[in-house]
Amino acid sequence: MGAVPTRQRWWPCSPALTATCIVFLYYSDGNLIKFPINFRLFYKEKGKMPWQRGKTSPHQTKHELAIEMLQWALKVGFPKSMVLADSWFCTGTFVKALKHKSLDLHYIIEVNAKYTARIPCKEPKLTPTGRLAKKQYDQISLPKIFESLGSVVKYGFAPDPEIDKLQKVLY
Repeated sequence: MGAVPTRQRWWPCSPALTATCIVFLYYSDGNLIKFPINFRLFYKEKGKMPWQRGKTSPHQTKHELAIEMLQWALKVGFPKSMVLADSWFCTGTFVKALKHKSLDLHYIIEVNAKYTARIPCKEPKLTPTGRLAKKQYDQISLPKIFESLGSVVKYGFAPDPEIDKLQKVLY
């Protein structure tokens, strides 16, 4: 799945250039074949697209669009397999939807290094007055969590010096 930025300015030399956000669903056999099987246009909430004043568009989040397309693909007969997604889809709601019994899909999702996770704190936190604090958790960066796990396998792309492309780890 991929997403193209939503109607935003790209270059200062061309202020009128904009793009439409499209969420794609691709099929791949894991080897040679990869082709798009579905797509949806993403519309921001009403009032956030000044170039379309007066027009109403159905607003759904990108996660909802992706889940809708996955349900469609399974309904028309594509086999259940692995879902690969970029870091935009690395959210609790999307992962829960993939794990729900109606889809029950396995997934590999890119993890953004700046994401954090809440973990229970080891000792109770207190307020300055000595009462128990409401937030009884610590936030830790996801890469640190993955380092502490021994069974995590890193997936990604090797560097390609011919085109100056760096290595990219997806986890």
